[in-house]
Amino acid sequence: VYGYREDAARKADQPPFKILSDQLLLALAQQAPRNPGQLRSVGLAGSQQQQHGRQLLEAIEHGRSAKPPELPAQPRTDPRVLARYDALHNWRKARAKTRGVESDVIVAREALWEIAVNNPAAEADLEAVVEMGPWRRAAYASELLGVVQRANAAPQ
Repeated sequence: VYGYREDAARKADQPPFKILSDQLLLALAQQAPRNPGQLRSVGLAGSQQQQHGRQLLEAIEHGRSAKPPELPAQPRTDPRVLARYDALHNWRKARAKTRGVESDVIVAREALWEIAVNNPAAEADLEAVVEMGPWRRAAYASELLGVVQRANAAPQ
């Protein structure tokens, strides 16, 4: 029904909600009417039913008989990346506790993930980590590189 509404809106040069409201679209999908009488009970007005009823019933029937869409397979994260991230995360928690601040004050989670993925070997490699900023790089670069190095050396 969503696809039908999008096509009908494009053909009519109107926004989709002017063809069928989101609320009506949801009701059609949930109740899946099989005939014009059931379309009316879902809330399809007379003019809407004349204009779209047959096509909506066809779309609903097509949806009933179609296979459910398959979700794309998510690539598995490299276990070495996860090990580096865990090590960096633990370092951040310990460093925050030592300083008496929240852990995100030390380094943002997004920056830790980027470091884990990129596996930097030198301070210059950390310049690509935008979320760190220059003062965090200056303050923590050597510690972060040490954590990464130890995580890489640990048996998997």
